[in-house]
Amino acid sequence: MKRAPYFLLLFASLCLAGVLSSCKRNEQNREKNTLSIESRGGFHEIVVVADSLTWTGRPGEALREALYDIIPGLPQPENRFKLIHIYPSALQSFLKLHHNVLFLTSFDNKSTENRRNLARLKPETIEAAKKDPTQFMSLSKNLYANGQQALFVYSPTQEQLANNIRQYQNRLRQHFHDLERERVGTKMYSAQENKKLGKFITNHHPFALRVPMAYKLVKNEENFIWLRFLEQRVDKSIFIVRLPYNNPKVFELEQFVSLRDSLGFQYFNDGKRAILPDSYIITENDNMEVEATKLNFNGLYAVEYRGLWLLKNQSRGGPFLGYLMVDKSNKELYYIEGFIDAPGEDKRAHIVELETIIRTFVLQEQAQKAS
Repeated sequence: MKRAPYFLLLFASLCLAGVLSSCKRNEQNREKNTLSIESRGGFHEIVVVADSLTWTGRPGEALREALYDIIPGLPQPENRFKLIHIYPSALQSFLKLHHNVLFLTSFDNKSTENRRNLARLKPETIEAAKKDPTQFMSLSKNLYANGQQALFVYSPTQEQLANNIRQYQNRLRQHFHDLERERVGTKMYSAQENKKLGKFITNHHPFALRVPMAYKLVKNEENFIWLRFLEQRVDKSIFIVRLPYNNPKVFELEQFVSLRDSLGFQYFNDGKRAILPDSYIITENDNMEVEATKLNFNGLYAVEYRGLWLLKNQSRGGPFLGYLMVDKSNKELYYIEGFIDAPGEDKRAHIVELETIIRTFVLQEQAQKAS
C-alpha cells in the first residue's frame, strides 16, 4: 500500500516528461515551419520592437529622427523609411515575419516588456556592450523567416542608446537602405533580365550593366548609351557617357552642373520641334541645390549627385541620381545617371530601382581582374 504513491508519482513524472518532450518537438516543428516561410513586408518598412518607455523616450525620438529623414533630391518630401512600432509581447503573426525587424532596448529599463527584448540578447552580447558602449548593434539573419534581417540595437542605459543612435544614424540608414536595394535587385532581376541588351552593352562599350527586361535601348553611340522604361504614368531613363579626364575640378558642384547641362543639350534635345522650343534637359538649381556625396563606386573614386532636372521650357521635370567617376589608369571619366518623369507619383521606389540598376555598372577591365 505504501508503494502506491511512489508509482503514481513516477507515472505522473513520466507523463509530464512526455508532455514536455512533445511541447519541445512541437516548438521545434513550429520554428522549422516558420523558417520555411519567406519574409514579407512593404517597401522600406521597418518593424520596431520596443516597450513604451523606450519608444516614446529619447531612444525612440532619436530613431525616428534617423530613419524618418527626408530623401534628398526629390520634388516632394518623402520619408526614407516607414516605421511600424509594436510592443515585444505583440511580436506575433505576420509582423514577426517582416523583412526588417529592429529590437530596441536598454539594460537599465526594468519594465516587463523590455525584459522580453533583453531575453533575446545573448549574455556575451550584453557583457560586451557594458565594457564598450560603441558595441551596440548586432544582426541576426533569418531569425523567424527566410530573408529576414533582425537588427538588435542596445546600450547599458537609455541615454547611451539615444546617443549611439544619433552618432551612428548614417550607419543605421545605410544598413536598411542596402537591404532594401538588395531585395529590389533580387526581385527585379529574378523576374526577368534583358541579357541580350546586357551583352550588346559589353560588346559595344568598355563596361557592363545588368538591365531589367522592361528597359529598352533608345540610343547608342561610341561614347554614349541611353536606356529607357516607358509606360503610361512613369518614364525612367538611364544613360552613360564616357569622357576624357583632365581636370579634378570637374567633381566640384558648379563644374558638374555645367557638365550635366551640356550633356542634356547634346543628347536630350528636342529643340528642333517648333511646337516644343527649348525642350532640352537642364539642372534645376534655383529651388533645390544638388546634393553631392563622395564615395567608392566599385573601386573607382566617384561623387554621387541627387537633384532635380527639368526641360529648359519648364514643361517637364523630376528627380535625377547621377554618379561621376574617374578611371585614372585610362584617364577617362564616366557619368551614369538615372532620371524620372512621373507626375503625381511618389518617386522613392523609382529612385531606389534606378540606383539598384546603376550600382551594377562595372568596367570590363575591372571585372576581368576580379575574376
